[in-house]
Amino acid sequence: QRGLQIAVRNAQRDILKSLDPILRTLKDEKGGNILMDRQMILTGDADLDITDTVIQRLNATLPSVSVKLPPANAR
Repeated sequence: QRGLQIAVRNAQRDILKSLDPILRTLKDEKGGNILMDRQMILTGDADLDITDTVIQRLNATLPSVSVKLPPANAR
């Protein structure tokens, strides 16, 4: 179980590493100062939601992610 948790954490790290420049670029393209999680927003214009664009760009940059389990003797 610990090995799986580590593998998932490493895969998430790879996703975030690819996601960071995408978010920074979109923020600049939109002329924004901050990015906020949708769950933090009480109300806002729908055109401010960049989720679909982020997903498209992330898929182009990182089409797949591998979850690599450590060898059984290393768990």
